[in-house]
Amino acid sequence: MFASQTVSRSEKPPGSLVSGPHCNYEKAKEHYNNHQNCHYHKLCAAMFDNFVQTDADKSRDVRNALISSRQKAVEENLNRLSHVIKTIEFCGRQEIPLRGHRAAGAFSLNETDCNDGVFKAALRLRVEAAYKQTSDLFLKAPRNASYVSWRVQNQIISLMGDAIQKQILSDISQCKYFSLLADETTDASQTEQLSLSFRFIKDTKVHEEFLCFVPVSSTTGKGLASTILAQLSQLGLNLEHMRGQGYDGASNMSGKYRGVQAKVKELYPLVMYTHCCNHVLLVISTSSQLPVIRNAMATIGHMRFSVAFCTTRIDISRHC
Repeated sequence: MFASQTVSRSEKPPGSLVSGPHCNYEKAKEHYNNHQNCHYHKLCAAMFDNFVQTDADKSRDVRNALISSRQKAVEENLNRLSHVIKTIEFCGRQEIPLRGHRAAGAFSLNETDCNDGVFKAALRLRVEAAYKQTSDLFLKAPRNASYVSWRVQNQIISLMGDAIQKQILSDISQCKYFSLLADETTDASQTEQLSLSFRFIKDTKVHEEFLCFVPVSSTTGKGLASTILAQLSQLGLNLEHMRGQGYDGASNMSGKYRGVQAKVKELYPLVMYTHCCNHVLLVISTSSQLPVIRNAMATIGHMRFSVAFCTTRIDISRHC
């Protein structure tokens, strides 16, 4: 099995014992000795010995060497990625934006002339404070496995958001009963959407957690109610356990007959509607029919304005 790989064209073509059977038994001993001393036989014997040793010693197998090299690359990538994830988590917990308009480009452990964003600065500080092996991970990282691009950052943030959302939904499911808080808002791209938050009990404490934004196509009471109920079902929540709903005073939200609260209550009679307290205060201050209340709220607003924008009055108020 090794002869065809070792015999070259410049050598004498192999005869019996290689390319054909040996039939001349009168000179068998002489032929055997000549064959044993020829070059291609020694090469074949050496290759056979190497094959046997490699089969016995698995560390010499090329396949294992490739697997070991791949495992090492995977470990380095995971270690590098863990530092990136921790940095993004730190920025998220401190509510710090990750990057600005100068954050593009490759990551460098050296300080740059321009501000390349909070994320790269925080990651640089983390790597500098670690062992030399950690800095080598980023210095020798392949360009396609550095994990510092804005696309990777957005993917990690999205995964973190999914994990947080799953944890909130798990807490709500364990609590069983919950209330819904929803409000309409328009983002920077002029997209109409609903913000959904939930109020529930966990460890004998009241929790209010924001869960998600939901784009809406219809702002009627029926359309918003359908959007809300469909989103809650998609999130896996049992709507039979919903006991409260809170919205602002807009007619499409709080309307007695055609508002969201009315449409939801038709399907789930146990869901009690409560007007948002912050919006109630705003309504009182702007549309109260009682002159005393209206004048009092206006006076409070003017007093705040006169104090908040004058440093002299702020200093006086501090010593009062």
